[in-house]
Amino acid sequence: MTAYRTPYLDGANKIPTARLGGAGATASNYLCGDQTWKTPAGGAGNFGEATIPFAAWLTEDTITVTGQTSILATSKILCSIYAENDDIYAQDWRTPLIRNIVPGVGFDITLRSEIGAFKGGVKMNWTWSN
Repeated sequence: MTAYRTPYLDGANKIPTARLGGAGATASNYLCGDQTWKTPAGGAGNFGEATIPFAAWLTEDTITVTGQTSILATSKILCSIYAENDDIYAQDWRTPLIRNIVPGVGFDITLRSEIGAFKGGVKMNWTWSN
């Protein structure tokens, strides 16, 4: 069978957001199932991506997220782990711990390995709501 590559896919075989209609994804909007672009509740800036570095062989590492001017002391923050390859598995990690919420500034995300020392970056998605 001959492989067929559509001209609408990028080099990673994904559809570029510019082809999805509208202005495309930005740091403050996302594409909904009804094919409209929306801004998350709470306004722009309440979601993002961070990499926990694990620069040395560690069982726990922390990153500080700043620049969150709308965050409140009572904000609910959720994190999820993801990877673009099979090197990192979600079951190898404890639930990310959110600490040191500073209203109008940001918070810390701490991640701990379930299986022992780890070295390398772990990508996280985070979102918060008031």
